[in-house]
Amino acid sequence: MGFDADDEGTVRASGRLPVSVHERELKILFTGAGGFLGRYAAPRLAREHEVVGTYLNNDVPLDGVRLVRLDLEDAAARARLLERERPDCVVHAAAMSRPSDCEADPERAERVNAGATQWLCASALRLIFFSTDLVFDGKHPPYREEDPPAPSCVYSRLKVDGERAVLARTAPAMTLRLALGYGWKPTGHSMFCDSLYRSLRRGEPMTLFSDQFRSALYMKDAAEILARLLALREWPEAGGRLLHCGGPESVSRVRFGREFCSALGLDDSLVEAKTMAEAGVRAAPDCTLKSERLYSLIGFRPRTIEAGVADMALENPYK
Repeated sequence: MGFDADDEGTVRASGRLPVSVHERELKILFTGAGGFLGRYAAPRLAREHEVVGTYLNNDVPLDGVRLVRLDLEDAAARARLLERERPDCVVHAAAMSRPSDCEADPERAERVNAGATQWLCASALRLIFFSTDLVFDGKHPPYREEDPPAPSCVYSRLKVDGERAVLARTAPAMTLRLALGYGWKPTGHSMFCDSLYRSLRRGEPMTLFSDQFRSALYMKDAAEILARLLALREWPEAGGRLLHCGGPESVSRVRFGREFCSALGLDDSLVEAKTMAEAGVRAAPDCTLKSERLYSLIGFRPRTIEAGVADMALENPYK
């Protein structure tokens, strides 16, 4: 079922599925297809569209996706790529995504994260830009789209700069503030869930924070959200739209770990709770996002943590 908005902006069920903005297969350039989000989302989009995915170091094959290497710092290579591929739409997920890397080399982070976004904003292409829940300092949750950002590090500051550039462009665009993602790493290096599973299977205790909260989003659902956004009949033709893209509940790291253990038959007594202060860590305490605006727009609600980790258990690659 799709959704329509009436003259007052109220979203209502329409009884039909969304229709592609072009009512045909799109050619999509997906930057960062080799990353965690890309490895879920690019193959999902390739079921319905032609997808060209960029990578820097992770060239692991993705179903239905044609991969090309791109160094985002190379302005000439960026220009050649757009000229050669001539996409209908760009999904911009590539970035220096580790805040610690951005703090260690802020000049490179500026070139990669800001430069590439500004380059895309200068084009007339339809654009979906991925930002982060870390644009907030975590002191006043839950956060809605209209709440003012309060970036606390180089990474989040550059994401806010990117949001503003996207909102200022005249061509159709959307910005998605993506919450913390979880899921098995489809290919390549381990992610949090992979490391958590292997450690707990070996009987090793894992310390997780009891006072850090996020609206964690299952990456399968993030991929579905993106596919549904690309199927919308109408996009904003100017200025762009900013949407929060998180899961339906706020969850601490400890609770996630225990739900994970329950679903995968692991010993939850190995999950040891600790506060960030006890661990000597300074980080945003609660970046929970309110994402109902997005859910209404696309007619889709992502899974709860319990349902998400239950699905992970069905596809456990370490059985």
